[in-house]
Amino acid sequence: MQYKKSGLKEGQILLLSTDGLWETQNPAGKMFGKDRIYDIIRQKSDANAREILDTIVLELERFRQHLEAADDITLVVIKVAE
Repeated sequence: MQYKKSGLKEGQILLLSTDGLWETQNPAGKMFGKDRIYDIIRQKSDANAREILDTIVLELERFRQHLEAADDITLVVIKVAE
């Protein structure tokens, strides 16, 4: 059986994540936040899903400064193809 979602356009980016992503804190106690994620997606909109995911993970690690995660993080990036 095949499922189809209407209204999606080629190139559209879907991000599925647990709150552990945007609630990750740096040593100063500041949260990574959703705006930072949106900025990365905008900057990498021409990239494929894997590159977007890798960039988010890299920026999260830089932000966290290698502190241990306080919560689980699940992240899925989907880029709609034709």
